Amino acid sequence: MELSLIIMRKIVVMFLLVLVGYICARLGMIDEHTNKRLSTLTLKLVTPMLIFSSFQTEYDVRIVQNLLLSFAAAILAYLIQIPLGILLIRKTGNPDYRLERLSLIFSNCGFFGIPLIESLYGAEGAIYVTAFVTMFNILLWTVGDSIMSGRISGKSLLKGILSPVVAATVLGLSCLLLRIQVPQLIMEPVRSIAAMNTPFAMIVAGATLAGTNLLVCLKNKRTYWMLLCKMLLIPATAAVLLSFVPLDPMLISIAVIAVSCPVAAACPMFAVLYDQNTAYASQLFAVTTLCSIVTIPLIFTLSTFLTA
Repeated sequence: MELSLIIMRKIVVMFLLVLVGYICARLGMIDEHTNKRLSTLTLKLVTPMLIFSSFQTEYDVRIVQNLLLSFAAAILAYLIQIPLGILLIRKTGNPDYRLERLSLIFSNCGFFGIPLIESLYGAEGAIYVTAFVTMFNILLWTVGDSIMSGRISGKSLLKGILSPVVAATVLGLSCLLLRIQVPQLIMEPVRSIAAMNTPFAMIVAGATLAGTNLLVCLKNKRTYWMLLCKMLLIPATAAVLLSFVPLDPMLISIAVIAVSCPVAAACPMFAVLYDQNTAYASQLFAVTTLCSIVTIPLIFTLSTFLTA
């Protein structure tokens, strides 16, 4: 229960930052172009810095073993999400089926998951969540790309593997395994940039919300089905199935939180890239982000109960 209260408090803090982004966008301080720039800066610089800095810790066999187990947990989580995401969204008579499947499968485990997990489990938790962020990037540009385009592209796979987040994970892990400690003079600015991850990510989310017509979204019956599937059904299924896996409860909790996060910020971007319903994509991102303040603590509580 104590951890559930901590996660709820952290989500409230994050939503206050979202409110800052929303107000800034409404006042014209952040326009669409600025928001895209902030999003790119966060994805390509700030988040990779956070990931790399989390690996700058003393070598510990237990941490390395748990990181490998986190990759296994991430693979298991996606083996749950991908089939469910496809099965729950029917193709017939649904022009947005590609976008809806993408939205159910891919969660905001980077922007939302990293700050939440770091607040619960510290720098060690941030190390383990890199497994999910890495798998997210690889699968987004393979499974996600094939869902949206109807084909599998080797070029997209290469793009996912060479993403800054994956590069930061590989570099950070290499430093950990080789016991390389970067000089403090360099790490101080790296950690300063890394500290901007949560504020930047939430401000971007708030600015995105400001450009979304939530009233139209709430009038759409599909929204409620997507909310049920994305924020409750899939995370609850993952929590139940992962509870049978003989893993450290902390690793299972991290996996469940990663699955429970709202629709990935990349989904509206993919909607633009593949000429899909961009307004609907932004609405799903917005409404799941708002609902996560209630659903993530609920699913987390379920997970801790099942693994107790």
